[in-house]
Amino acid sequence: MKILISIFFVVFLLLITSKVKIKVVSLQKERKSKKIDFDVNLGFYLLGFIKVVNIHLKKDGIYFLCWSIPYQNLQMTNLKVKDFKILAILEILKILKVQLNEFKIDLKIGTEDVLLTVFSVFAVSTFLSIFFTQNRKKVNSKNYYYHVVPIYNSNELSFKLSLKLSINMIDFVKVFLVQKQKLRENKDLKKVVEEKSALNV
Repeated sequence: MKILISIFFVVFLLLITSKVKIKVVSLQKERKSKKIDFDVNLGFYLLGFIKVVNIHLKKDGIYFLCWSIPYQNLQMTNLKVKDFKILAILEILKILKVQLNEFKIDLKIGTEDVLLTVFSVFAVSTFLSIFFTQNRKKVNSKNYYYHVVPIYNSNELSFKLSLKLSINMIDFVKVFLVQKQKLRENKDLKKVVEEKSALNV
């Protein structure tokens, strides 16, 4: 019994001290191009600094250990847009408590309307400024940078982004438990509705 308790304690300790770190090496879209190039690393770290697993996402596929998986081989036919609900995603992000360790972006915005271009650049710059001002305790000022440039008389958008995120593994567990509870509640609610409908018939 003591051995089981010890194992449970060690697993629990590793879980609450583990982190998932996401490093966007490059996420960019060139002018007059519809394609987005990306290079992303996902790592699982025990105790927050011992790398155990690393997954590399590139535009041509997923690289994991000695394997590479082209995106066209992934079975995602049952995935629908309605599965991605904005409110649900925001709720998940709130639970995850994502830590932003680095953020750098070069953004170029252009429209055929000069006033709209100026307003867009102003709005984006203001949003980024407010965001980093409110989160200055979480993000070191040396680790974030943004540069927003207007492109006049042309409908164009180009950007180059790099960032580093870290998420506590325990928060992933919280998300799993919350979503599981919601699925159970929705299932129970659906069952009650079906029973009431059957009685009315």
